[in-house]
Amino acid sequence: FMVNALRGGRTRARGISALSAFGKEQEVLFRFNTWFKVKQRLGQAGKKFLESQLHRNLDGVEVFELDEVTEEDALQGIQDQAMEPQRNGVALITMLRTSDQGGVRKLLGGPLDPNAKDTHGTTPIIAAR
Repeated sequence: FMVNALRGGRTRARGISALSAFGKEQEVLFRFNTWFKVKQRLGQAGKKFLESQLHRNLDGVEVFELDEVTEEDALQGIQDQAMEPQRNGVALITMLRTSDQGGVRKLLGGPLDPNAKDTHGTTPIIAAR
């Protein structure tokens, strides 16, 4: 993992670089119950760069970059993610009504609540008829 700590004194991390086995590494420890969000999974170019810096072979290893987030931001993200199928279901109704085939294909590839209702009580199944 590569972890980005919060800035401005809000981080729950404490620097321990003096104890690190890797001289160039800015190593930290995070307190118990610290929240993180996955920023990205590194591709081959990122992994090759890390290999050159760490002098380690990372074949077969998945490397992720994480951002430290506040508990409030993490909980809001979880709530937003839980609402995504409902929002996508309502958006699908609109796209079906307007014959937006590209939009329909995109929404069908993600989380979707087929029982979502718009303000008129219409579900995606009814709109598709």
